[in-house]
Amino acid sequence: MICFSVYKNEPTDRYKSIYGQNTFCYNWGMYPDPLLKTIPSEQNLHSMAEIGFRFGDKGTHTSRTIMFAELSLVLEACPSEAKKKVYAEAILAHNCLGKRTVSTRKWSGQRLRELYGLNPAIPLFRMLRRHWELEERGRPLLALLTATIDARGRIKLRKLFQSAGIPCKPNEESVKAGEFLARLADLAERAGGDPPLPPRPDTSALYDLRALTGNEQLLAILKQYDTLVQQMKEWEALATLAAERKLAWETLSTLLKHAASLPEAGELNQQARAVQDERRLLEPTDPVPDIRKTAVAIRRKAMTTAHSAFCQMYKE
Repeated sequence: MICFSVYKNEPTDRYKSIYGQNTFCYNWGMYPDPLLKTIPSEQNLHSMAEIGFRFGDKGTHTSRTIMFAELSLVLEACPSEAKKKVYAEAILAHNCLGKRTVSTRKWSGQRLRELYGLNPAIPLFRMLRRHWELEERGRPLLALLTATIDARGRIKLRKLFQSAGIPCKPNEESVKAGEFLARLADLAERAGGDPPLPPRPDTSALYDLRALTGNEQLLAILKQYDTLVQQMKEWEALATLAAERKLAWETLSTLLKHAASLPEAGELNQQARAVQDERRLLEPTDPVPDIRKTAVAIRRKAMTTAHSAFCQMYKE
């Protein structure tokens, strides 16, 4: 575990007594803060909430976003020593976020407060505000570290993974996220292919997600939750349909190959080539059965005619 000491020149022994001897402690050099005189244990959620951590079912991550762009605009519009009221006025009165309606301004302000506090009385926000000015390149990471995934968000992740057939227990979300994304990539691979199948779905967004790790990856999955659920359903249905219709297409190809010498086969071959060239194998209306039915019929007719001719010659 990594623990950040918030006092200037503060000994780290008491952190290790709380969190274990393997805890790595770093000192940010902040001056003593009366709200942080007692570092809470992991069981003391009330004390952690006083510091600025948020728990329960109304965390911003149930909306699948850390609102980094909006946070940047607010902090740019307000001086570093601004009070809570100044942040509220910047969002509502001065519309620093550029929202079109008052309701969206209120909603955005509420979400930002839920995630970051926007109140210098909250120690976690004071830390964010102080370090925001140190290095611009590190701001996204700072916002990510300040944000947390609440219990409801983790439950949503576990349900999402389980819906893809991946068992996931509490605190296994980071491990199982990679398996979930690999499962989606496999579905996309089987949801299309070479003609007459349609092209495979675009998986560039999945590639971007797989390039992330840890909380950053989980937050990105939550942000795209609805899209991923929809893609999983669509790709799974297409993959199942493709497996079924590929067999039917192979049967049709064999029939047409054996019927190549028949006069009627020319039109059927044209219809089959159209299906292949236009990649229509997975259309809602299956194009294969009608062609196959006609191919079977002309093959049966040719065989019947040949059999009758043979019988006639035999009698003669």
